Amino acid sequence: MPPPSTNPIIYRCYERRPADDLPVEQLLSGNGLLDVFPTSRGYFDLDYRGNRLTLVAGKYVGLIPINSRVSIHVQPKMPVQRLLRLLDVAGEEIGALNLFERGYQEELDFDQNIVHLMIKTLLKQLRVLEQEGLFKDYQRENHIGTYRPRINFGRTLQSQWSRGKFTSAHFELYEYSRDNCLNRLLKYTLWYVGNFVKLLGRGGEIPRTLTFFYDLFEQVPLDLTLSFVAEAETMLKNSKIPSLRGYYEDIVRTCLLILRNQSVSLDVIGGDISLLSFVLNLEEIFEKYVRNILRRSASGLYPEIKVLDGNTQFESYLFRDSKRVRIRPDIIVRRDRKNVLISDVKYKPKISETDRYQIIAHALSLSSPKAILVLPSFAGESSGLIRCGCVGDVPGVELFEYYLRIDEALEVQEKKFAAEILKMV
Repeated sequence: MPPPSTNPIIYRCYERRPADDLPVEQLLSGNGLLDVFPTSRGYFDLDYRGNRLTLVAGKYVGLIPINSRVSIHVQPKMPVQRLLRLLDVAGEEIGALNLFERGYQEELDFDQNIVHLMIKTLLKQLRVLEQEGLFKDYQRENHIGTYRPRINFGRTLQSQWSRGKFTSAHFELYEYSRDNCLNRLLKYTLWYVGNFVKLLGRGGEIPRTLTFFYDLFEQVPLDLTLSFVAEAETMLKNSKIPSLRGYYEDIVRTCLLILRNQSVSLDVIGGDISLLSFVLNLEEIFEKYVRNILRRSASGLYPEIKVLDGNTQFESYLFRDSKRVRIRPDIIVRRDRKNVLISDVKYKPKISETDRYQIIAHALSLSSPKAILVLPSFAGESSGLIRCGCVGDVPGVELFEYYLRIDEALEVQEKKFAAEILKMV
């Protein structure tokens, strides 16, 4: 991955479109070999078009590094705000490239989807503390006891000698301590984020990593008054963080962004703050989005209908007398314990014959009378429900296609989609 000091050229393209403006020379090393980061190879296809090599974006969107000289900003066809709606309904978190950061423009509005990106960034930034250690500076500490320099005569007269305690003095020392505004900021942010993650009921690696870093600040008090924020902001603004602890700057910026309940823009490459480069798998998001639309509607209106994930919640095989081939339709709709509809969700421009053959075979295997392929739709394209026809003898399998508009009022489209599908079962 490129070091932070490099400034690669950024080219832009849309999902599933070629990066036409990218010169092929930028993809080659000095000896003519293909020069692409190994971690970036799964995000693009290499195609030969018009007598030239071209990178073609696939199902991922985000700013993706190609090599130390070039990054490609793959943009979704839909507005980013609608993409965030898909994320919310799908229950998906924003993914991130763990070894690559980019600049963002700060936004005043809070967005829960983006919080996960900020948390992942913070945990990545905190890794340096394991090698470099916590920031320490000299802090003035007040003590009472046997005199040590430096004595505070005013407070000593008032609180000690006036009461006949002539062997005791109030004195001040400067101690080299981890207890400072920056570490208080970090500890409070870890505590705050840990509670946020706990409220969401999230398990896995993130809670464990948060606990690990929180324990590094054992000698730092948890200051719930937030009295440290103003001082930390001043140190950052006036470049008062020592150069040997310069890695604290990005950490402090991320902490302050989280505590201010702010967010960042996903469609603008800005210079306000550096976070991990987000990346979204549109195929996974769209599949979960479609399934959850049906789940939400069915649970409220039709309790006898169950919407299952055929990949994880239902086990079946293609052949009646063999377990050689397992089938995994994206959605299985059951009513009164019978399969009444199966669906495959395809995030791509058009359906292939292979897609049709597959879902028909799965429907026959599962004794489902109806099968439907769901695709995204944009302005100027087909939308809504299309009946293709019936396969086989009565009752056979009735095949449908549904083109779900995702570039306009999503809540309206979601209600329309759920109503049309559920009335079929």
